[in-house]
Formats: sequence, structure tokens, C-alpha cells
Amino acid sequence: VQRMFKHSLKQALFLEHANSKAALNMTKQAHQQLWTSIVDSNHDTFQTVQDEMNLESTTTTSSGATTQAIPVRICVGTQPPIQKRLERADAAHVTLGQLLRRWAPQYMQQASNDEQPQVAANIAGWKIAGIQPPLSTPVMDLWLLFHHPDHFLYVVLNTT
Repeated sequence: VQRMFKHSLKQALFLEHANSKAALNMTKQAHQQLWTSIVDSNHDTFQTVQDEMNLESTTTTSSGATTQAIPVRICVGTQPPIQKRLERADAAHVTLGQLLRRWAPQYMQQASNDEQPQVAANIAGWKIAGIQPPLSTPVMDLWLLFHHPDHFLYVVLNTT
């Protein structure tokens, strides 16, 4: 599980920064400290390592590095997750419903007018961090509040 977390974090950092520099600059000790802080539920240590490595959950890090995109994984049943990056320029105004309509159109249906898309009949619901936020919620807000320690925003679609 630790190795899977490490690789997932590297993937997210690559998607987030559009290069592998952030992931490659992490030392083995930093990876171990991050993992230990997760296992021990030690948020202070986790945040300290994130700050030291400039992996903060903001759009601009303390070192001035700008997050290029938000890494998102959409999980549907036993299928491989849909893993993409949402460009930072879009993230503030793209809603969860619009994102799902773009990336998983088979699970969404467009409203008749300019309203938010609606889930298709084969979707029982969706969850992010165990809650079902409104489809009108901006993705940037969701990522800042609910992304996982590996920096991905996980959206789970429950099928019927």
C-alpha cells in the first residue's frame, strides 16, 4: 500500500505541475515521513513535510511554484479510474456536474437549457470524501477541501 501511495502521489504531482520536478525532488526520507504521518494520523507532521517540499494544497506554493492543474480520478464500479488533469484556468469556474459531463458523459445527461447536467438513470449517486456535494460546486473548491493525501480529488460514481 505504501508503494501504491508513493506512485499515486508522483502521478498527481506530475499532473498538477506539468512536470516531474516536484516528485523527483522528494527524498526517500520525505516519502517515509509522509507515509508515517498518514499511518499515524499525524496531520502536523504531514503538513510540515508538505510545506518543506512545497506540496501545499493551494494554487501557489510558498516557493512561488504555481499549480498548473488539478489531478482528478473518477471511479466507477470495478472499471479503471478515469484519471485526468483539470487545467487551473478552468478549475475555478468548472462545476462538478460539468466535469462529469465532459469526462464521463455516459453517466450524465445534459439539461434542456443551460442548467447543470443531471446524472443518468444508471447512477445512484456520487461521493467525494464520503459526502455528496451539489453538482453545482466548483471543482477548485472541492479539490482544496477534499483532495486525498496523494493530491488526487477522488469522485466515486455509484451505479445501479
